[in-house]
Amino acid sequence: MNNVINKIALLSEMAHASLDLPTIDVGVMVVNIEKNKFSYFVDKLTEFDCKFIKLGSNKIEIDLDFLIDENGVFVDLNDFYQNVNLSPDILRKNFYILIYLDSFFGYNQGVGTSYLGEIEVFDNYLQTNTLAYINLRNRLKKEDFADYENFASEEIIFYTGTKGVLKLRIPSIPIFLDTSIDYSKYVNEIIDKMNSKDFTIHFKNVLFSLEKKSANSQIEVFYLNISSLLQEANNNYELQLKNFSFEKFKNDLLKEKEKYFASLREILGKILTQILGVPISIAASTFASYKIDNIYILYLVLLSFLIYIIFAIYFQTIYYSDVLEVEKAFNKDFAKIASDSGLPELEVNSSRDSIKRRIKVIKNSIIIFIASVVTLGLLFVFYMMFQIKQGDFSPKNDKVPRHFTSLLKK
Repeated sequence: MNNVINKIALLSEMAHASLDLPTIDVGVMVVNIEKNKFSYFVDKLTEFDCKFIKLGSNKIEIDLDFLIDENGVFVDLNDFYQNVNLSPDILRKNFYILIYLDSFFGYNQGVGTSYLGEIEVFDNYLQTNTLAYINLRNRLKKEDFADYENFASEEIIFYTGTKGVLKLRIPSIPIFLDTSIDYSKYVNEIIDKMNSKDFTIHFKNVLFSLEKKSANSQIEVFYLNISSLLQEANNNYELQLKNFSFEKFKNDLLKEKEKYFASLREILGKILTQILGVPISIAASTFASYKIDNIYILYLVLLSFLIYIIFAIYFQTIYYSDVLEVEKAFNKDFAKIASDSGLPELEVNSSRDSIKRRIKVIKNSIIIFIASVVTLGLLFVFYMMFQIKQGDFSPKNDKVPRHFTSLLKK
């Protein structure tokens, strides 16, 4: 490889020193050298064991058979682009461009590296950009994108329902693209996404920004703005996808809202059942205590009421835990809806706030109910104790059932 590079470096030096542009044809290169440099290059060719023929006093014909394992060598970028147009496979093999800046350019396909002179470089995208240009050119000419191709003017013509008709000139011979920018990443993304008909429509629409440019500059302007054009097409495509899913997310939002309302209604129904039962229980217990003149029966009524109160409070704590679980699931689900749905923030917040209010009302209702039950329970206990203290429990009325008597004796 080093021997090849040394010979390429010599050919590049001769090409740069040539009185006119060298020619390469059928495996030979002809160079027109100044007479005062002629002998110098003859000696160099001899030193590097190159096959050559002198053509007069200033022309040399050099045999390029040492490049038999390489794809080829090109005089300059124009020569390179013209040959690539005829045979794109050149880009997938080793090649050299003799006149490139003030040295030569080389590409080693085996390791995928580029050379500027004899120095390996990692920020030169000549090969990848040229390949990307050809791939995109060929893709845009396909029937599923271009409605018509004018071979004479190298134009493709396509139509969109919103923008109309656009003529876009894409030269067959690749144009020079800034080698410090890797255009292939943009081109590959465009080609991949063109499998979607919807993206293709949006991509066509953004190309209409080139409509007012001259035919010769359209493709150059396209590549200069390829990043922003691709971003615009992506944004429009994503917006379309969101619009398609908008109604779905909206329906999902309504379903989620109804689901949580149903859960809260169920919990609220259970709470109301107990709320209605407490006054009845207190009234019944009070009435019973008023008619009873047996102290032990009064104690039994009081004990029964306290057990009822304990169970009522216990069930309320269970309902409160259920509300907290609903609230936790609600916060998680609505956070996902807000981030993924694309629905207007006002609409999401409106539904979220209505459920939050319902949850808050039920939580407060449970707390107030528990506090009320405890308060009423204490008042009833005080009432019962007052009844016991103030009541007439004389021996004639203090008839203890047999089973109570036996318990007291124990």
